[in-house]
Amino acid sequence: MKVLVWNVEKFTEAKFQAKVIITGNWSKKRLRLPIDELLAYMEMVFTGNGNASHTPEVIAILEALAPDNQDLGELLDRNSGGARGLVAMLNYIKQWTNNNNWRLVPPLKCNTQKPANTPWAQSEVVGVFYDTSRVTFNGPNAWINNQSQQPGAGAAAQYDAGVNSIWNDAAITNSTTLAGQVRFYETNGNEILFPNDQNRRPFLVDFTEQYGNNRKIRMAFMHTSPGFHLGGTRSMGKIAELTPTGGTDPTISIAAGDFNVNDYHTNSANKAYRPLSNRRFRKMLKKNEDYSTHYYRKRDAKPDTWDTYQQHMLIDNFLVWHRTKTAANQATYEKASVDAALGFPNPYVSTMNIPIANYPNYTNPVEAFRWWENFWHIRKASDHTPIFLDIQ
Repeated sequence: MKVLVWNVEKFTEAKFQAKVIITGNWSKKRLRLPIDELLAYMEMVFTGNGNASHTPEVIAILEALAPDNQDLGELLDRNSGGARGLVAMLNYIKQWTNNNNWRLVPPLKCNTQKPANTPWAQSEVVGVFYDTSRVTFNGPNAWINNQSQQPGAGAAAQYDAGVNSIWNDAAITNSTTLAGQVRFYETNGNEILFPNDQNRRPFLVDFTEQYGNNRKIRMAFMHTSPGFHLGGTRSMGKIAELTPTGGTDPTISIAAGDFNVNDYHTNSANKAYRPLSNRRFRKMLKKNEDYSTHYYRKRDAKPDTWDTYQQHMLIDNFLVWHRTKTAANQATYEKASVDAALGFPNPYVSTMNIPIANYPNYTNPVEAFRWWENFWHIRKASDHTPIFLDIQ
C-alpha cells in the first residue's frame, strides 16, 4: 500500500483561490498569487510525478481547519472552509490521476470545542482520501446515532443527508455507514488524552488492499498540538487498537503525521517515541538520511543546498508495526520526504522555474529564488514537505 501524508498549512478552500495582493518587495505592483504553479506542485506530489508506481492509494491531509464551535467527533460542518477545501481537493485528485474512483472518509473533528478567547489548540480534522479501485475502507467504527461508535452498538446508518448531504454523496464519501475513530480508552475505561482534553486526537482508519494478500492496514494520522507534542506523541503508545492481540488483523499498523517532535533533538525524540518503539513500531524517516520535513519562511530561505531553505526539523514521520516479530522479512518499505526544490528523491523532480544550480549566475540569486515562480509556490502550499511510504 502506498500512503502519502502532508501537513498542508492551514488548509481550507483558500488554498485554491488566487488572491490579489500588494507587495513592496519588487515594484509595489499588484500581483496575483501563483495558483497555477501551486496546483502544478500539488499535482506532482499526488501523482508521484506522473509515475503510476508512486501514485498513492491513501492520502492524508493534516491541518484541515474546522470550526471552533464543533465538538470532538462531530462531522465536519459542510459549509466550513475546511469542508469546501477537502471536496475541492478530492476533485483535483480525480482530475490529476485521471481516476474517478477516489473518495473521502467522512471527516470528524479531532479536538473538543474551543471556548471563546482561550489559547486552546487550533481546531482541525484529518482529510483522508482513498482510491476505491485499490483499497477498501473498513472503518473501524460505524456511524450510529450520528456518532462514531464500535460496530454493534446500534444500527449503522448513512450520514444524515438533511444536515450534511455532501458526506452522504456517493461521489464524495461512497455513501458509507462506516466511520473513522477519534476517541480512545485505556483498559480501565479512562479516555486517553493527547495529553490534555483540549489537544487534538489521532484519526484512526482501516483499509484493506484489493490485491496481493489483501492485507488489512490500520492507520492513525496525528497532528500533535505544539507545546504538548511530547505528551501527545507518547499518548499514541497507549492506543491498544494499534497493536491488537489475537486474530490476524490488522497485518500492519501505521502511526503517521506531524508529531512536532524534532529528531534532531535526540533525547526528547527518544522520550516521545519510546512508548511506540517499545511496542515494535519502526520509525521510517531518519535525520541526516532524510534531511528535513520543514521549510524556512520565504524571507529566510536561500538557494544553495537543502539546509539553506530547509530547517533541521524532521518532525513528520511514519512509524510502522508488523504483526509478526520478523517485520523486516515480511515487508519492504520505500519512504521519502518529498523535496520539490532540489527535486529529490526519485521519482520527484524540481518544480522550480530556475534550477538551484543556476542561481549563482543571477545578480541577486536570493531574491530570485524567493520570487513567486520559484520557492514561493512551494512555500505557499505549506511549510511542510509531503512524506511518502510504500509498504511492499
